[in-house]
Amino acid sequence: MTLDYISDRITREEFLEKIYSKSRSESALETAKAHLNNLDYFCQDKYNRETIMVLSDLRENMEITRSPTKALRFLDEFVKWLQIDHPNILLAKGVNHMAKYPMKRKNRNSVSVYFTTIRKYLSQ
Repeated sequence: MTLDYISDRITREEFLEKIYSKSRSESALETAKAHLNNLDYFCQDKYNRETIMVLSDLRENMEITRSPTKALRFLDEFVKWLQIDHPNILLAKGVNHMAKYPMKRKNRNSVSVYFTTIRKYLSQ
């Protein structure tokens, strides 16, 4: 009997719900959202693909090869990407998001926090 009707993956929304339910902190939730948004920028910038597609491809590769090599490489590339400026990516802030500014590299101390969040997201 197969259990195809029970998903072995969680959605981004479910992941964020877990973050919030564990800490009951709006700040922790906003931080996790920011980390996932950076993952979205990375996937689009590096692979020109949506995050969900990259993660799906990684999962498929792991199921076939039984090797985490590609997933580990993905995380390594993400960490490296976080540590450089991205003038080609314009972020918006302010009223009606009118102010545009280029994405700057992350502080060395915060990269490990980004890594931890994304690693947890990948594992689930």
